[in-house]
Amino acid sequence: MPAFNKITLMGNLTKVPELRYTPQGTAVCEFGLAVNKKYDGKDETLFIDVKVFGKTGENCVRYLDKGSLALIDGELSQQRWEDKNSGQQRYKDYVKAFTVQFIGGKPENKEPVRNDYQAPKYEPQDRLVQPEFNKQQETDDIPF
Repeated sequence: MPAFNKITLMGNLTKVPELRYTPQGTAVCEFGLAVNKKYDGKDETLFIDVKVFGKTGENCVRYLDKGSLALIDGELSQQRWEDKNSGQQRYKDYVKAFTVQFIGGKPENKEPVRNDYQAPKYEPQDRLVQPEFNKQQETDDIPF
């Protein structure tokens, strides 16, 4: 069975985004996202780690701040490493964001918010093959 890994979240940043670069020069932006939900009259907040790569990550650092509202579209990923002290395997789940849409107004002391959300490409419907119908069959199959 094929796998499907897609996640869409909207929430507020829990801290100022941090930017670093890999040895190959790829930008990596990391921040936390607080997602609030209500059920049965109770409030619950989920805290989720997010990583954004490349130019989109650089824009997140430039235009987002602690408390900013963002819409994240990406996939669930897992980071694995071996603990130096105990030698045990450690795991950390995070969201690898592909697109980030900045929602809300301009944060203080920041440049204007720019929308980096990339909508899926439009596929024209005329590329689909339409089945040929037999007019005789259509009139014969009427149940009344």
